[in-house]
Formats: sequence, C-alpha cells, structure tokens
Amino acid sequence: LPGMGDNTMLQEQIINNLLAAILAGGYSITVNDGDDDVLKYSTDTTRIINNMGATDTDLLKVYQGTEYIGFILLVPSNGDDIVSNHSGNDIITNLVDKVLEDLGVL
Repeated sequence: LPGMGDNTMLQEQIINNLLAAILAGGYSITVNDGDDDVLKYSTDTTRIINNMGATDTDLLKVYQGTEYIGFILLVPSNGDDIVSNHSGNDIITNLVDKVLEDLGVL
C-alpha cells in the first residue's frame, strides 16, 4: 500500500483495521508526522494511508467533527507492537483493544 513503506502484513492489517474502525464510528482522522498535521479531518482511507509513513512515527488524531477525541501513536519499528501508545479514554481504548484482539495481537 502506498504510504505504508516496509510494514509487515500484520502491521498493515492493524493499520487498515484501526482506520476502518475509527471511520466506521463516524470519526475523522488527522495525520501528524511528528512535526506537522499533514492531513486534517479526513475520512478518506486512501488519503490517510498516503499521508502516513513519511517519518518513523505516525500520530493519528481522532476527531468527531472538530472535537478532539484522542490519539493513536503508530511506531512501525516496534514490530507487532506498532500501536506504541494511545489515549486512555474509553472511546480510543475500546477501538484499539477490539482491533488488536480481533487480530490476536492483544
């Protein structure tokens, strides 16, 4: 996939499933490359993926409208533990845990 770089198949599944779960919940995603928001309030999976992978980490900021809900930090160099950190609120924790459990990572 464009923007995915050298990610493993499991990492790509985690990313794709996270994006699908976030967008299915009615949320949008802002992609931050560690310095700048390179894509804001997007619901377009292809555009989101194309804006990821430019740096060693991707910070996905989750919004409902313009209300900030939380973040998910992806670090591909962590291998299967690509989800390095995330907001501890119920919405983000439930999204992340469900995706990781469904893939047998958690």
